[in-house]
Amino acid sequence: GSGKQTKARIAQGFGTNPIIMGEVEGSNRASATAADKHFIDFTVNPKIILLSQCLTEYLSPMFGGGLKVWIEPCTANDSEMQHRWATLLVKSGAVAGNELRKLSPFDLEERGEFAAPGQQDRELADAARGLEEAVTELKRPNYVPTLPKSIAQRITATAAGGNGKR
Repeated sequence: GSGKQTKARIAQGFGTNPIIMGEVEGSNRASATAADKHFIDFTVNPKIILLSQCLTEYLSPMFGGGLKVWIEPCTANDSEMQHRWATLLVKSGAVAGNELRKLSPFDLEERGEFAAPGQQDRELADAARGLEEAVTELKRPNYVPTLPKSIAQRITATAAGGNGKR
């Protein structure tokens, strides 16, 4: 029994818990994710902040002062949340194909740019909107054509659903 008490005291002293130390008995995915986040937020990141402050304080004068050393804070790795973010970014068209590959847990080679799902729809909608604006401009009564009339007619016919040929 004293071994368990010693282990518990050491774990509490370092701000860890049994799940972080590898004990999986009685744990599940939710408790493991919460333990990971708690360990990072209350044990690792405060030490990172302290290291950054100490390095800034003692290393800065060696390089003439004014130097600020900053170690990036650690973040918990939650694959379910990463999947939700990737899905949201793809649906909104905010991520390109190679960026989507980098979000993947698999080692995927970059093989040239491809359009992520939804990106082609957005590009098509942008092109249609531009075409509608051009047609609106062509139909204005005081429009002075800068394009030859035949090209303007083809654009109008294409926007109206035809194939652009008369």
